[in-house]
Amino acid sequence: MRGNAMLEIVIDYDERMNSLDLEDFEHLETLMEDVLPRGARAVLLRGEGRSFCTGRNLKGMRPDEDILASVTLINRVLLAWRALPVPTVAAVQGQCLGAGVGLALLADLTIVASDARIASPFAQLGAVADCGFHAVVTERLGEAVTKDMILTGRALSGQELADRGLVARSVDGDVAGAAREIAATLAEGPTLAFAASLDLVDGVVDGDTVEVSIGREALAQDAASRTHDYAAGLRAFLERTSPRFVGR
Repeated sequence: MRGNAMLEIVIDYDERMNSLDLEDFEHLETLMEDVLPRGARAVLLRGEGRSFCTGRNLKGMRPDEDILASVTLINRVLLAWRALPVPTVAAVQGQCLGAGVGLALLADLTIVASDARIASPFAQLGAVADCGFHAVVTERLGEAVTKDMILTGRALSGQELADRGLVARSVDGDVAGAAREIAATLAEGPTLAFAASLDLVDGVVDGDTVEVSIGREALAQDAASRTHDYAAGLRAFLERTSPRFVGR
């Protein structure tokens, strides 16, 4: 835990391009379960070294492995990451492949190095892209680009990803430092209001109409008005001071 409220999770297997064994995914699942008990109000996920994450460590696969069970575990981690009720930030550098794409793009904010490379290499394996690739990339980039990436293995740079709106922003230089600064700021914000807004955005993505969304917004705003942070924010605004949020 960094500071009082930001949890920083680091993938550090540079010798294997930060690919993950199933045991690593189990550990990530435990970390997701511990986010709230540890009092985290924002989470930063990053990779150490040359890559963010290149997905499953294929050298750790067994010929007789139950693939459905393995993918189910990985998907459970990805969905837990997406569902965390605090802001999540991914700092992406170097190669980002397979399950790494899911971990990167299912964060609330994805900050990428301008020269990072995101790709789907599954065609080379005779396998199907998974870990949310079809849904997330098609939703943000459209059918044509998604099919191109899947069928030809085309990689997109961090700069291109930002220009196309697939990620929040790209940066030159220290992507981990930039993402850490953002996550630290979010950790000091109104956690419950953030959670409500993120849920509302997900609702729109999942098909909420304007009429449904504004109704849900009203209920969320009513709930927020009864929190400590709402009172602190309003008081600071009226007094022209900086609010001090505590996450409740």
